[in-house]
Amino acid sequence: MLRIFVFNLLLICPLVKASISCDFIDTVNITGGYKDLNQNFIYKSEVYPHGTYQEFSYVEDFFKTRVSVDPHIRGCICNFKPCIRLCCQGDDKNIPHCSESTKFTVLNEDSEEKTINLEDNKYGVLVGRSCKDMFEVENQTPWKLQKNGSLQSSDGYFDYNKFCFGISNESVAVPYACFEEDDMSAHHRHETELIVHTVGMLISIPFLIITFFIYALIPELRNLHGKSLMCYILALILVNSLLLYAKHNNIEKFEALVLYYSIFLTFFWMNVLCYDIWRVSRSNISNRSLRGEQKTFLKYCLYGFGCPLLITVIAVLIDHFKPFHNDYHPLFGQFGLMHHNKKTKAIYVNIPILILTLVNVVLFVDTSRRVWSALDSGIDKKSDKRKEMFRKRFSICLRLFIIMGVIWLMESISFFSTDYSERTSFKHTFFQITDFISCIQGLLIFIVCISDKRTRKLITKRCRSPKSSTDDGITYEADFENNDESLNVMVY
Repeated sequence: MLRIFVFNLLLICPLVKASISCDFIDTVNITGGYKDLNQNFIYKSEVYPHGTYQEFSYVEDFFKTRVSVDPHIRGCICNFKPCIRLCCQGDDKNIPHCSESTKFTVLNEDSEEKTINLEDNKYGVLVGRSCKDMFEVENQTPWKLQKNGSLQSSDGYFDYNKFCFGISNESVAVPYACFEEDDMSAHHRHETELIVHTVGMLISIPFLIITFFIYALIPELRNLHGKSLMCYILALILVNSLLLYAKHNNIEKFEALVLYYSIFLTFFWMNVLCYDIWRVSRSNISNRSLRGEQKTFLKYCLYGFGCPLLITVIAVLIDHFKPFHNDYHPLFGQFGLMHHNKKTKAIYVNIPILILTLVNVVLFVDTSRRVWSALDSGIDKKSDKRKEMFRKRFSICLRLFIIMGVIWLMESISFFSTDYSERTSFKHTFFQITDFISCIQGLLIFIVCISDKRTRKLITKRCRSPKSSTDDGITYEADFENNDESLNVMVY
């Protein structure tokens, strides 16, 4: 009889506030469960051994502040299974991704796409931010979820209670990491880079638009090379606008595909520009019919717009049918532009761009050699004339080099260099400078385009006489054998 009384007393009496074997932040509310004869606490089929549960009359906010609440029982769920922390479930204005979904997609430690279902009880689910100051692990930063629930990224290693997941409406996990003192410099670096890139693009886009309208409104500049340059500038406006948007928003699949297409659109039109300059440098034709120029421009359009479309379609088909290992699938829009895996970015972005850029450099070198040879063959021996020739020679080569995208070549070198987290301070500074120069490419192109005396005269003429027109049916290109001054026409 005494044994029955003691047993019932244990069931109905409040739990003794013994020490618990985990931090408060690693506990979940298990009120509503019951104790068995072995002093284990049972809640939703989970067994919490003695010492892993306790009654609390408070909750802790961000590890520090205690807030009084009604007494409730909490258990150390992370003592016997890996835990995943959700930043929130429902509506939290401080976290942009706050879905009520119980399923979401992550990359596991083998770089494979994995769907986690929180209802299958494989993970302990903790809800609420684990610290007050958190920053979003950027889309461009590769990260993987380890088997023990921790997060590995190029920003560092985060224990399960040092980060949390926001879940987008598309059921994609967006990690937020705690802002620790040791991470201050890394976080400030990311913030500084974001500001620099944003400012650079905001400077670049208006100058690109101005340059486009200069060529659109001045008929004398709308020769074959001028129209090709206009297409290149349009591609730059598109890609810079999308990149600026992606810097501050999580892009979805359609937006990622448009961005992917626009990136290649830029490089293929850059290739068209370089080929056109190279073609003119090899030609001795001083004039061409308008119809012939239109046919050539049509071919340029088929190449400049068609090749990026073909590459995008192939990538979309691979992404849809997934014929290879997951490391080789783009996964557009699920983790920013595409899969964080370095192999994937190399295959689908960096290697094709590097090939195009190297082709452009070869064309540039050969064009420069031909320009140099043409100038030498017709040079006057007078000192002043020689100085003027060298000035033009340098000016033309510089313009070609900028237009052909040496900046983008540096981007490829940046990608294939040491991992971001392993870079020295010098490398960080160097690539930050090249990144900023890349961002203000629109300003540089504007300066290149108006630095030519002939172009400035045409702008002035257009402003004074808005109805100026071109010669009927004839456009002029460089004649390297006969006229030194026509070299400037080649660039534009």
